[in-house]
Amino acid sequence: ARGNVAQTLTQAGIRTFERIAYRQIALPLSDDARNALQGSVPVIAPLFSPRSVTLLLESLPEKSQPWVAVISPNAARRVDAMLRRRMMIAKTPDAAGMLDAVEALFAASAKA
Repeated sequence: ARGNVAQTLTQAGIRTFERIAYRQIALPLSDDARNALQGSVPVIAPLFSPRSVTLLLESLPEKSQPWVAVISPNAARRVDAMLRRRMMIAKTPDAAGMLDAVEALFAASAKA
């Protein structure tokens, strides 16, 4: 829960109960993903949260430089300097915005 929503609403006079609706479990990169990231073909990674950026950066194979589409400026702040030149921030923080960012990266990577 980001932002203590239930606590904030309760303090504002709206009785609120908190429940975890889903839980993200971090998984290691698959062998196929590692091989792709170490290959010569560009890899585009759509990252939908700051946490996803952090998890990817922690697990990137050495010297891999994927192209990254991030959902927000907040997520972009977690991208390290080496990957920023291959980064696109979605114009809107939703699936449509991410699709546009991925398409733009695809076009850019084809020219590289």
